[in-house]
Amino acid sequence: MRPARDFKQGSRTSQPTRDSFYLPALKVQYDLEKVSFISNTSYFYHKDYAALDYTNYFAGIFDGDAMQYLPGDAPSQAFITNQQNAFTEEARVQSTDRDALVDWTVGVFYSDQTQHDGDITTNGQATYTSVHGNTPSFLQYITARDKQIAGYADVDVNITHALKASAGVRVSHDEFSFEEASAFSGFAQTPLSGSQSDTPVTPKFGLSYQLDADNFLYATAAKGFRQGGVNGNTPSNLCGSDLAALGLTTTPVAYKPDSLWSYEIGAKDSLFGGRLGLDSSVYTLKWKSIQQSVRLPSCGFSYVDNLGTATGVGGDLAARFKVTQDFLAGASAGYVSLTYDRTIYEGANAVLVNKGGRHRRSTVPCLRLDPLQVQPLQPQRLLSDRLHLPERHSNPCHAPVHPAAAHSVGRSVPVQSNSAASAPRRSRADIAPQIPQSENGPASH
Repeated sequence: MRPARDFKQGSRTSQPTRDSFYLPALKVQYDLEKVSFISNTSYFYHKDYAALDYTNYFAGIFDGDAMQYLPGDAPSQAFITNQQNAFTEEARVQSTDRDALVDWTVGVFYSDQTQHDGDITTNGQATYTSVHGNTPSFLQYITARDKQIAGYADVDVNITHALKASAGVRVSHDEFSFEEASAFSGFAQTPLSGSQSDTPVTPKFGLSYQLDADNFLYATAAKGFRQGGVNGNTPSNLCGSDLAALGLTTTPVAYKPDSLWSYEIGAKDSLFGGRLGLDSSVYTLKWKSIQQSVRLPSCGFSYVDNLGTATGVGGDLAARFKVTQDFLAGASAGYVSLTYDRTIYEGANAVLVNKGGRHRRSTVPCLRLDPLQVQPLQPQRLLSDRLHLPERHSNPCHAPVHPAAAHSVGRSVPVQSNSAASAPRRSRADIAPQIPQSENGPASH
């Protein structure tokens, strides 16, 4: 046995974390002859704590040398807490007669989520402590609340045995409110508070055709929506030069919703007697009022703003191979290109994005090999019996993320609106590229 050794790292202090949550849920289902009622109720509680070493961060920001540690300096640390509480209820009624001309689903969704964040950051540099003593360099306390009530309906019409048309719509009322108190170097900042509300309508349309038992074609058009949010306070004494370069004196307090239309065609095929399954698709995206993080390089802070529109094209291909009766192997490839439609300025001359410039969520062509799975391949599962498929997208280049409201206040963990359970539509508009939210850094000298 090898002797035990001490764990070594580059940080000057330990960085412990604690993270706990519980998620009780209740499902109630009542089935009649041709109709089912389903209710899903859940409560989510999450609390985490982290102590972070900011010694090198402060040295890089204030001294220009992240490795500098002068006589009299002490470690700098950030102590961050986060607590989330969320109640979610969804109830829906849906048809169950597979031989009916029309399949339908009607439902309602409600969620009420709160989040409490705290951040206490200390600066141990001698140049700071000689002036401010043990006063924290950054304090921030945030309370945010996110409420949503929505109704949705989805209809599939079996025009023929093979041809199916689909339409759906979701209407919601979203409310978001927040309060923030903060201080830099012992100087209290003006408290922030406010609220936003939106009533988005997100439709989807589709057409599918079952060529035969092994080949299925589909086309969809769908809209996605993400609620706006707020930015935390930014210290003007640290970020003044960055803000001035953008023609600003302070960061925007809030940013608006963004939305996305997706148009997709694809196929799901079973070949060679079910030994090979292929999922393929091509799509185009139109993204408006893009929420995007703007970095302030000198002070390390950032804020979220709406940066125009972008157009994207892409494609996915996924293959599953039946190696033996009980083993599967797979490979998938994907590509998406997102470019801005026009140049966006902040102030008179500061260019934030250039027309034709690639959005950060664009990808280079990539390939992923999936490991073997002990699971018999069933050809019928490769095909869609409902228009909402494909139920997952095979693009391995970016993680699917629903464009639901992702509020960010300061360094808070986003309070996500639960929409996967409430939205029967499953389209590429549901997996708009995730945009990094504002993540204000600690501060201040």
